[in-house]
Amino acid sequence: MKILLINTFYHPNFVGGAERVTQTLAEALAGNGHEVHVLCLGEDSKAVTREVNGVAVSYLPCRNLFWIFGTTRRSLAARAAWHAVDTYNWMMASQIGRLLDTERPEIVHTNSLIGFSAAVWREVKTRGISCVHTIHDYYLLCHRQVMYRKFTNCAQICKGCVPFSILRRRLSSQIDAVVGVSKAVLARHLELGFFEGTPERHVIYNATASGHQTAEKTSRPKRLRLGFLGRLQVTKGIETLLCASRSMKGSAVDILVGGKGDPSYESHLREQYREPNVRYLGFVDPSAFFKMIDVLVVPSSWYDPLPTVILEAFAHGIPVIGSARGGIPELVDHGVTGLLFDPSDASQLPSAISTLLENPGLLDSMSASALKRARRFEPANLYAAYLDIYEKLRGGVRRSRASAHGVMREGGTSSG
Repeated sequence: MKILLINTFYHPNFVGGAERVTQTLAEALAGNGHEVHVLCLGEDSKAVTREVNGVAVSYLPCRNLFWIFGTTRRSLAARAAWHAVDTYNWMMASQIGRLLDTERPEIVHTNSLIGFSAAVWREVKTRGISCVHTIHDYYLLCHRQVMYRKFTNCAQICKGCVPFSILRRRLSSQIDAVVGVSKAVLARHLELGFFEGTPERHVIYNATASGHQTAEKTSRPKRLRLGFLGRLQVTKGIETLLCASRSMKGSAVDILVGGKGDPSYESHLREQYREPNVRYLGFVDPSAFFKMIDVLVVPSSWYDPLPTVILEAFAHGIPVIGSARGGIPELVDHGVTGLLFDPSDASQLPSAISTLLENPGLLDSMSASALKRARRFEPANLYAAYLDIYEKLRGGVRRSRASAHGVMREGGTSSG
């Protein structure tokens, strides 16, 4: 089968889970004999095609007002203009259209579309090609991609995002199959009127290529080592963890923070939370990081669709204390593979940490359960779930627009 995958970025330009999952899927497809071509954005003024682990990857120039993904600070007006173009970027659409005519894929699978825009969908559908879209974030609903503003989650599409979302909602009805990386993110889009004409609706959790890498167990240290791994930003809830640690002064707890963020926010964290039990590690190899901690804490303030760092932790036998928001409760089984807490209640995270301090046997049990749960999130499951959708569409299911909507189902995988 000839499959064209589209995602904003691809190896080696990793920003989040979407890039890693797209690569995991592309390599699994290629490894099973399918012809795979990936389209992503690159900073060069001309398209460049390279082979990455057996997959043809084309890095396309982003036809917009400027390269928004760099470190250069732009004015509010300039950013607004960039996003206005990205609502329906005909320049990118025509570039994709020419590639579709050349490649003639049987299936187009879109993922993160920032920089490409939903105009890609129209180019695909005017050529009669089956199209699958995976929802990794809230890009279609919110130009910030997070539906989080002024320390509050947006209950609806806010006035500032409505102009960007109207056309995207109309175009979404042309998709043949939509996949949410969690039930939560798919439900949110359906509730707001997206993908109304889409007959196939599925939930397929992400996957990681890291495999099971449990560190050999020695005697557990006397202090509980909690870890945070990811980008340092307000939506990730890092201050929720640091405040919880501060409120537990005298407890045998160490906090290891892996990751970087905006320099000004990093400076704020280091100045405001100088506790002796907190260590800022900067960029760190995940495998090395998981050997340094007993529990991963994912204190997201926003409705995180599916933090793939949780899946990485499970693959290393590390349980998770997670915020009960977004897709996190779909991964963390409370009391089995970790603990859940409400980040709006300042007492709940310290209470969860205390539970593990007081019950070391529970931590051992959760570690074993986390490793077992990781098997649900292996790349083979991701590949099988998507291949099933591709084959249905190639077999003509896409023509049954009037048929009942497909049942949401879980397809396993791990993170990236």
